[in-house]
Amino acid sequence: MSDVNICYRKEALAETRDLWLHGYHETRVNWALRRSGGELWLDPGPGVVQERRHLRLRPLLSERRHWGRLFAVTRVAERGGAKRGWYALGAVVLPVVLFARLVRGVVARRRAAGRFLAAVPLILLLLGAWSYGELEGYVTGRR
Repeated sequence: MSDVNICYRKEALAETRDLWLHGYHETRVNWALRRSGGELWLDPGPGVVQERRHLRLRPLLSERRHWGRLFAVTRVAERGGAKRGWYALGAVVLPVVLFARLVRGVVARRRAAGRFLAAVPLILLLLGAWSYGELEGYVTGRR
């Protein structure tokens, strides 16, 4: 779940305080909550919209790469380094998997297909940058 549109109950935040006190990364908190038997709910109703009108392509690609790398390093730290190689191999096909999920969502909602098709080149670039970042994180282990 994206950290842009996420909220936690006060008790859940208290339970995971050690994970976010010195630096928040939503995947660490979400994984900890799930391990302790908590549930995460995805509600399409409420949402936050970011106003980032002046963001250019190069900084956006760099940002996605960085976030993908951070996710990978966090994922390996949470699950153990032995899986780094498997995750790195998976990162190679990740753009295809993520794109298929997006297509499935557009088809299921039966709306915005034209806007989605127009955005496909940019979507593929962003998915590629994220996936490259993940690959980089798994291979190097560096944030």
